[in-house]
Amino acid sequence: MKVSGLKVILWAALLITGMAKAQQTPADARYFGKEFTPQNVVPAAQVVAKVGAKDSVYLQTEGVVKEVCQQKGCWMKVDAGNGEEMLVRFKQYAFFVPKDAAGKKVVLNGKAFAYQSSVA
Repeated sequence: MKVSGLKVILWAALLITGMAKAQQTPADARYFGKEFTPQNVVPAAQVVAKVGAKDSVYLQTEGVVKEVCQQKGCWMKVDAGNGEEMLVRFKQYAFFVPKDAAGKKVVLNGKAFAYQSSVA
């Protein structure tokens, strides 16, 4: 989505909580950061609407990982649908994710907010 020459990137900062790499059942899930129970999980495509005009919102969301930092696994991009993506970072490097997580389904638990960055 472009707004006045700026690309809007949804940025979900995960606070000391964490993420679960979802598998067939929760028993098969691998957790990174603090373990949590998925509840009221919002599809990634709906996160922008949930944030809306608010400064930020705590939520749980799920999506498919598109890309992971290949240095340490310190960030990842998650498909948010409609050609959009979420940039996910982990506050204060609380944990890292596997560098081979691209293509995996994840459930994220944390704070989401809209962030604008220039296309350049």
